[in-house]
Amino acid sequence: MEEMKFRLPYSERHHCQSDEDGIILHLVKALKEPTKKCVEIGWGSDVKSPTGISINCTQNLVQNHKYHCTAFDMKRQLKLHKNVTFHRGRITPNKCKEIIQLFDKDVDVFSLDIDSYDYEVMTNLINLNFRPSIICAEINRKFSYDTVGSFPYIEDCNHYSKTIFHGVSYKKYREYFESIGYKFFSISSNSVNIFFYDPSRINESLLSAERLETNDSYADLLDGFKQRMLEHEFWKDYQNDIFK
Repeated sequence: MEEMKFRLPYSERHHCQSDEDGIILHLVKALKEPTKKCVEIGWGSDVKSPTGISINCTQNLVQNHKYHCTAFDMKRQLKLHKNVTFHRGRITPNKCKEIIQLFDKDVDVFSLDIDSYDYEVMTNLINLNFRPSIICAEINRKFSYDTVGSFPYIEDCNHYSKTIFHGVSYKKYREYFESIGYKFFSISSNSVNIFFYDPSRINESLLSAERLETNDSYADLLDGFKQRMLEHEFWKDYQNDIFK
């Protein structure tokens, strides 16, 4: 795991890859009428790694702030907190109508991180009238910050990669969420997650003005990223689907 250089005064890392714990908690504290419910797709493992860090963006809410989480992941869970309802399985865009029946639509926090076709799952859920107060979504920083792009859903495709060929660009998520009334809040210190909130449910006067919009460390990765795709036997044929 890369060394973090936290840049936000409310940064905290307890169970996440970066300072998502602190960013989420900062937003939660500004909620007008919290429901104490959250949903996470891409739950990861609840067994801590040798570094003492697990990768659940909502785990801090569950363990320390009395939240109930409905979680989805392909991994078998060895241990679950009593406040977690866990569903094991692969989430695809065409399963969104099915899975949205498994949780309350009125949740404080929604986190999505499936290292693949995230954009199509996210937009399908939103189109089904899912309206979380706070959204934490993974971005692929290799797209850099001025590119609109995401990896499409391709059935039975095994060429997605957690480190390279996955996810959504900062700009694509930002343009989408701002077009439907959400407000951008910040990115995490390592540019892995982006945060939005519904202004009708947040007391904005309680939010810090200190936020991150871009990170210079990852501003020039796009050319190398495109070259890797052009060299990949599978993804080189999907350039037009990715960059749109």
